[in-house]
Amino acid sequence: MIADNVIDALKIAVDNRALTPDVIELLLPDGRPFDCEGQLWDYKASAPSLPDQPTEAEKAAHRIAVAEIVKDAVAFHNAFGGYILFGVKDKGRDRVVGMVDGFNCADLNKTLQSYAGVSIECLYHTLEVAASSGSARLGLLLIPRRPAGAAPTKLVRKGPEKPNGKRTFLDEVYVRVRDECRAATNTHEDWLFLHSDRLPPEQVTGATHVEVQAHLPARDYDLITFVGREEQLADLRRWISDVRSPVRLITGIGGLGKTTLAYRYAEEIIETGAGGIETLIWLTAKQQTYSALRGKMVPISRVDFSDLDSLFTEILKALSHEMPVSEEEPSFAEIGDRLVEALSTIPSLVIVDDLDTLSPEEQKETVAALNSVALRTVGRELSPSRILMTSRIDQGLPPTAIVKIRGLERPDFEMHFSQPMRRVRSCAIYRTRPRRRFRGLFRLATVCSIDREACENWREPARGGREMERLRWRGCEKLRFPARA
Repeated sequence: MIADNVIDALKIAVDNRALTPDVIELLLPDGRPFDCEGQLWDYKASAPSLPDQPTEAEKAAHRIAVAEIVKDAVAFHNAFGGYILFGVKDKGRDRVVGMVDGFNCADLNKTLQSYAGVSIECLYHTLEVAASSGSARLGLLLIPRRPAGAAPTKLVRKGPEKPNGKRTFLDEVYVRVRDECRAATNTHEDWLFLHSDRLPPEQVTGATHVEVQAHLPARDYDLITFVGREEQLADLRRWISDVRSPVRLITGIGGLGKTTLAYRYAEEIIETGAGGIETLIWLTAKQQTYSALRGKMVPISRVDFSDLDSLFTEILKALSHEMPVSEEEPSFAEIGDRLVEALSTIPSLVIVDDLDTLSPEEQKETVAALNSVALRTVGRELSPSRILMTSRIDQGLPPTAIVKIRGLERPDFEMHFSQPMRRVRSCAIYRTRPRRRFRGLFRLATVCSIDREACENWREPARGGREMERLRWRGCEKLRFPARA
């Protein structure tokens, strides 16, 4: 068990750029390494170095070894910073083995910059410690913590291939979580941690979090829980870290959850401020939606735009950059310039939901105009603004700008539908009445919690809803229903 005071002491040591025997004592208490590696440290038996006249095979192995350190360094940097202690095996007996010092920290920093596109100034020092065989020389590499508020560091190109054909790392945002360096985009929890302040103990008090100004409608009351879509969320998280690609489009047939996915992602942006986003704007052309609770289409309470002109006007209004009052009607080009100015001044995520409501010609015009506006915010002093749209078709955008969704994967499908249905099917009353009598109850059970008493007292209305047919179409007919008596 590693005491919290050791973790806190290492966080402070990292921020103080300490490379002293005190740090070695923290990493090797009483001369012995911890049984496991941790959030702020890693043990390695040796440091990458080359002989005076290396062979091609030795050069290739060295590139791979350095790339592994690059991945670790970026992951530590994106978390709390940390230390890599060379000359200590991560398992086995007599783990303090020492090392032959030939490690070049300056070369590592150059390699880091070439892969990450930013400077991460690591520091390195060697120290002598007592070991079972006498004394051992260890190398201590310090990786600094990414400052609070700074954008996460992303590896902008892939690492070299290993002998097994796999890359040492991908063009991803890596973060150190416990004893693992992993892609931060894969889980909601890692993504939140990546965008947290990650401050050492003495700086936590008084820390401020920059809030995203959100123009987001109330959550749909049919949306009880969000299930699945981790792959698509990971794509969107990677996208927000790419300052060169400001437009994405979520596509898929109707009813698969394009709007729900966009809304879930909007909530993440509000929570994290990822991508330097300061304002989030949600605008929809959708006029009605299907309500599972009511079993029918219902009007949308808020329709924001009906064409490109009204869309641009609403974005400017949300950013408090309306066109100045003038006797002459501004041209569309002038409105576009004004919008670029606003989005360049206030890095924003603009979510445009349900382009399909517009006519085909208006859809093409809107996508082209939004793409042009977003690209004009790239390469400026502040983070670029981003545009996220939803549509049933790809609107002519390249595949790299498309996030395509399909039906839920089977585990997610079963989580969403099977559990509430099992609650209904377990009731005694279900076994004595025709299955069609329970369509409404099944529909209700998929969107809220139904207890046994409610099931036993269920009375199906005279007119059944449509939702059960929709559920069957999505695969519910494949679920096994218990035989009725």
